[in-house]
Amino acid sequence: MKTVRIVPSKSPENGLTLSQGTRFYADDQEIHGVESADVHFAVDDIVRATIRMHISMDDVEAQATFMATNPNTGKWQEVRRIEFEDGSVFDADRLIDVTSLSSTAREKQKIK
Repeated sequence: MKTVRIVPSKSPENGLTLSQGTRFYADDQEIHGVESADVHFAVDDIVRATIRMHISMDDVEAQATFMATNPNTGKWQEVRRIEFEDGSVFDADRLIDVTSLSSTAREKQKIK
């Protein structure tokens, strides 16, 4: 996916932007099932959109990417590994398959 486009609807009476009727596109393909969207603009950062939608779990393919601001450069970068003060390590190259876990189980699952 290269671009996400959000096309809001306009009221025919007064030209105000309406949420109902807004269309969402990934590249040129319309995204269906959107329940809500939050768009966040921050100074000196990228524009972020969080889109909440209903999906069929039979059709989902995803790749998790963990991002953080690099404290040395201030740039937004992909995280490969984090070592915590207690010695535990998060290694993005050794991610577990969380598709069959409940949200509670995912929170309790530890990667060593």
